[in-house]
Amino acid sequence: MEEGAIMEERVIEVAGLAHSFGRVWALKSLTFHICPGEQVALLGPNGAGKTTLVNILGGFLRPTRGRVRVLGVETDRLGPSQRAQMGFVFQERPGLYPDLTVGETLDLFRGYYRNPVSTALLLEALGLTDKVRRFVRHLSGGERRRLELAVALVGRPRLLFLDEPTANLDPEGRRWVWERVETLAGEGVTVLLTTHYLSEAERLGRRILLLREGALLFDGSPQDMVARAGLPHHIRFHLPGGALPPDLAPRARAQGEGWVLQSHAPLEDLERLRQWGAEVFQVQGPSLEEAYLTLMREERHGLSPEPSA
Repeated sequence: MEEGAIMEERVIEVAGLAHSFGRVWALKSLTFHICPGEQVALLGPNGAGKTTLVNILGGFLRPTRGRVRVLGVETDRLGPSQRAQMGFVFQERPGLYPDLTVGETLDLFRGYYRNPVSTALLLEALGLTDKVRRFVRHLSGGERRRLELAVALVGRPRLLFLDEPTANLDPEGRRWVWERVETLAGEGVTVLLTTHYLSEAERLGRRILLLREGALLFDGSPQDMVARAGLPHHIRFHLPGGALPPDLAPRARAQGEGWVLQSHAPLEDLERLRQWGAEVFQVQGPSLEEAYLTLMREERHGLSPEPSA
């Protein structure tokens, strides 16, 4: 396949991206691409470079080095046709006008697009029908977040950027946003999500981009990230006879009326326990949060204070 055809299949294309603020390098030689319909969670601690990366991908910040293309166009050349295919939900700059009502807000943003979603449909889909005449300044935090999501969706985007979309929401509001995002992803919308909630990344991210100190530490599925961390499964079981298999005893500890076995080969250990007459009642794999914390503690292999020229 020719390079041009490959590029058309990539919603986002990043090659050798680096960005500095003065002498501080916020991003260091990032290379990755995102294809249509992918659900990507961008993770990393504060200061890892997530916001800088999203600002560059959105065309709000020009990179210091490297090549960045979104929807087939260099980000410093994004025009109205590309912008109309992008939606944004920002954490710190929602862009809502406090003196407009909910209905007026949606009507205003609908005017920017050729084929927008109707105001009535957005109000119903986002649970804001009874708030149509309420001023933005009088909305609760959860209601504002729903309106911000409605504004991001009004132009029927192909690419949706979500920057901490459920920050400060209660559990019910968080689940509601998750369901909306899953619906959009099912319709083929490409989603790039930044979040500090590992449960959110585990539910919405089919792929993880993990940043640390501006460098790309991991790129792959949540399952591969857990495997990369090398953490054991925990097998909980009862042993009627009381005596542990000698080869498993060093990895087992008593817990309540049963035992817990740490296992890096759970299928093999399960078979061994069953042969010994054990009653297994739970097999628990490591979580994405445990994998994240483990990778964050790894030695800084391959990370340099600034990208090479």
